[in-house]
Amino acid sequence: ISHDGKTEQVSSVQYDDAYVLIFSTGILPPLGAVTFSINRMPNNHQRMETPPVVTSRRHLRRDGAKESVEVSNGLISAIFDSTTGMLTGIASGSVSLSLNQTWGYYTSYDSSLDVSESNQNSSAYIFRPSSSELTPLAPKSNEAAFVNTAAGMEVHATFQKPWIKQITRVVAGQPYLEVEYTIGPIPIDDGRGKDIVTRYMTPIESDGVLYTDSNGREFQKRQRDYRPTWNLTVYEHVAGNYYPVNAALYIQDTK
Repeated sequence: ISHDGKTEQVSSVQYDDAYVLIFSTGILPPLGAVTFSINRMPNNHQRMETPPVVTSRRHLRRDGAKESVEVSNGLISAIFDSTTGMLTGIASGSVSLSLNQTWGYYTSYDSSLDVSESNQNSSAYIFRPSSSELTPLAPKSNEAAFVNTAAGMEVHATFQKPWIKQITRVVAGQPYLEVEYTIGPIPIDDGRGKDIVTRYMTPIESDGVLYTDSNGREFQKRQRDYRPTWNLTVYEHVAGNYYPVNAALYIQDTK
């Protein structure tokens, strides 16, 4: 964290792998290929690294609210909860939004345990929660790690459940964030399946409309609890409003 131009590491972090390589690939051509050669250098080899153009600063709150950390690469700024490492805001150019990310899971439908008009169980190819209730997966407090790397700043978040991890990266020169998550093995000791989801909450007034790509070709308009070609009777509110996304989705409002 930057204090008057000085850098202070908030917390250390240990990777599960022996080696972690982070480097820029540049622009990869469509239907093309690029080969990267990686060689292990002698221990006495001097590393030549260019420090990333990513800055961070802590925002102190005197009203009792949680402190936040702003990480910026000049193109995009991300605001994180300083104790959990979860996103609380984002800014790019003249646009600034509150943005809260959370994790949770739906309990999968099991016809031997749940009551419904249909006996269709949730499975690898059928997303069918037993109810619309989302069980939260809370991050741990005071365990966020802000780590400087050769590519930019990583923000590590750990959770009360050990089978979920998340790293959010603000990479130098990129106008977007990278969110890397690892989930599993999902526990089923209670005999119930679990469908893991993440939520991004924003003040954007999208009026229940979102746009998803169609196999990376074009965007399709999706409206909550609505189908454009027939009158929809809603029986599966949760499952009926989730869509496959191959490349991108977006929401918008008049602003």
